[in-house]
Amino acid sequence: MKNYIIILACSMLLIQPSFAGLFGPSNYDECVLDGIKSAKTDSAIQLLHRVCENKFPSNKNQSTLVKDCTVTWSNNQFIKGKPYVMSNYVGIAFTNSTSVAYLPANMDKTVIQNTITTNLRQINRICPDIKLN
Repeated sequence: MKNYIIILACSMLLIQPSFAGLFGPSNYDECVLDGIKSAKTDSAIQLLHRVCENKFPSNKNQSTLVKDCTVTWSNNQFIKGKPYVMSNYVGIAFTNSTSVAYLPANMDKTVIQNTITTNLRQINRICPDIKLN
């Protein structure tokens, strides 16, 4: 009988690692990949990122889904990517994010701040790692 208990205990130890992630995601990337299947809109995807960041706070910066996102102010809207002539623009980095917004260097500091604040949702659609307050 003792042998059966020892064999049962050993087999449980060997089987246990195969259950990792079976009852839900075990890291940020798995969380996003599991949820993306049912996310139908941009807002649902943004909410998904926030939920996964809250669930796995230490893993959120390791995600390969969003890396060094950049946007540029062009024709009164933000577009994805860096400007063609970097010397004509100033880069604004976002706190707790790898994203950068580029705005014309000749813009007044207050205008830059208002432009970013007013268009933060548009920036967030392009770069979902930016937090909306």
